[in-house]
Amino acid sequence: MVQREAADTAKGLGKDPGQELTLSDKTPDRLSEIIARDRAESELWLSIYQSAWEESYEAQIVFDQNGRVFRANRRACMMLRSGQRQLRNKPVAELIPERFREAHSVHTRAFVRDPVPRLMGGTRCLWLLTADGDEIPVEISLTPLDSDSGLFINIVMRRRESTP
Repeated sequence: MVQREAADTAKGLGKDPGQELTLSDKTPDRLSEIIARDRAESELWLSIYQSAWEESYEAQIVFDQNGRVFRANRRACMMLRSGQRQLRNKPVAELIPERFREAHSVHTRAFVRDPVPRLMGGTRCLWLLTADGDEIPVEISLTPLDSDSGLFINIVMRRRESTP
């Protein structure tokens, strides 16, 4: 990917958009400089995003394409009364009360077929299980995250104080 970006950048270094770039002794240094700057900006953005996600006021969990917890932020751990280690690789079904698991499985398959951001539940109340077995009412929004490693799903959970 970096090589392609460097090639695209190199094409843009000519005076006219269609003009071929004439390579000189300084071209590799210039390309290295551009690649280093782009890499530094990407690393900074990743660091900012990770901090914002981890420190978010909203409880968030990222699930992998197999329906297992990939990562949970601090608020999610607090809401579910669980640690990051206990949540890591946990199947989503274990966070849902038994009586809702079959329906959840159907909804999950539908979401994977058409992964677009959406709010779940609408007027219905959704429920999650905490580590100590309590059920808590929540509303949930889903955001698909397409990556080189497959589909991930970011879930934002908001506790409902009362059930409709």
